[in-house]
Amino acid sequence: MLHSFDLACPFRDSQLAAHLEVLRILRREGSVRAALAVPHQAYAGSQLRMARSWQLDQRGSRLCSPEDVEDILTAALPRIEPLERLSICDRTLPIEIADRLWELHCAINGVTDNKAKLVACSKILHHALPDLIVPIDRTYTGRFLGFSEQQFQPAAPQRRIFYEAFAGFRQIALTPRFSSQVTGNDWRTSVGKLVDNLVCAFVLLEDGNHAHS
Repeated sequence: MLHSFDLACPFRDSQLAAHLEVLRILRREGSVRAALAVPHQAYAGSQLRMARSWQLDQRGSRLCSPEDVEDILTAALPRIEPLERLSICDRTLPIEIADRLWELHCAINGVTDNKAKLVACSKILHHALPDLIVPIDRTYTGRFLGFSEQQFQPAAPQRRIFYEAFAGFRQIALTPRFSSQVTGNDWRTSVGKLVDNLVCAFVLLEDGNHAHS
């Protein structure tokens, strides 16, 4: 199914370039703290360019400034740093990991003024903890889980969506030898992105099957 995603990737080259830019800085520096220390808000700026490439500053939403992103992520470092070496495909993850990740999403929700903050926060955090956090969106994650786009809007169900998504993502990531399919090429940049690719492939194949039924 991952091969299906590779062949019919629905994302733009500009989105891939923005995705790779953030990860290049993060991996070159070796940690979120070190990436944030790069001058001129380079890491925070690349995070915002990535978010804008996904049009997260549209639909009445507004993203904060690079300075604010830097401040928000710096304040969240005590929550981020203990998670930096963890992977969603690790069978020994702490039992409370979903709670800690939800709290981290809540801790950075100032990156956008949208009431439905889960999409923006998950994409920002994926580019801080790429092997642990899977980016969430309405089109693919929402349909994979059976949520309508409207259910992403009110603040209250966001927690439920996150927990259901994480449980589904974890089940995918625990597939034997899943992490071995991370190549670093194109969109196969991390375990978290690989899970997202598989979710997208599932929806794309479902659409294709419906088109031919």
